Amino acid sequence: TTTNTNDNDDDDENVDEYAVSDYDAMFITLGLIVIALLSGYFVSQKITKNSNNKRGKIFLKVTEKFAFLSGIGLILVSSLLSSGVNGSTKAKFWNQHWSLYAGIFLLNVFAAFATHIVASSNSRLNKPECVTLSVECCYKNTAIAMSMALAMFPDPEQKAQALAVTIIYTLLQKIVMLIYCLLAWKLGYTYAPPDENLWKVITYSYNHHHHDNTDTTDIGKQHKNIKKDFKENEEATIDSSSSESSSSSTASSLWGNHH
Repeated sequence: TTTNTNDNDDDDENVDEYAVSDYDAMFITLGLIVIALLSGYFVSQKITKNSNNKRGKIFLKVTEKFAFLSGIGLILVSSLLSSGVNGSTKAKFWNQHWSLYAGIFLLNVFAAFATHIVASSNSRLNKPECVTLSVECCYKNTAIAMSMALAMFPDPEQKAQALAVTIIYTLLQKIVMLIYCLLAWKLGYTYAPPDENLWKVITYSYNHHHHDNTDTTDIGKQHKNIKKDFKENEEATIDSSSSESSSSSTASSLWGNHH
């Protein structure tokens, strides 16, 4: 009886030790994330204050690329650990119960469109701002959840299952956001004109057009102004090219006559 009691005490101590370690890892991970966010914010603010700081701008570009690569690496590592590559885990993100996929998908759909409906009821918000709120409420930073899952669960099976949820959420939220943003664009809820070329919409930023126009409530008027600006810029580019060609031709003819 004494031996069994001691064994039970040892098991309880082991369980408690794992539990404390899990919480320690969770708080350490959260602390590192908060420190990284705050330090990145203050450094970027200090650099952007000085417009002539070329080294600072280069540093920001390098860190942005490094952050992007780190995020991709985290997703790849999480996918490998959740796919049972080494055969140690049964949980895989592609063989979960259908209800998990349906639940996560519907959660994203509800978050996007419910936020859009609530935001649209506020007369102080224009259409693009409603879209922004919907994206912010639906598009979560799953990299934090992946980091937490990697740190919190010592058991490989539990870790794989937790990572499966984050990977599924990451994939489905991107699909929902793609559909939502395309619908918002085509319905005239963004600064990009609905009849604009898709490639231009993806690669071009319309923010400066928004700042140039004082009336932010009439999105149709802004679309007309944007098209007008595009046309003027294209005409200016054509005129500039024609002038350069004429100058080159004149210089060539003068050079030929001289010789």
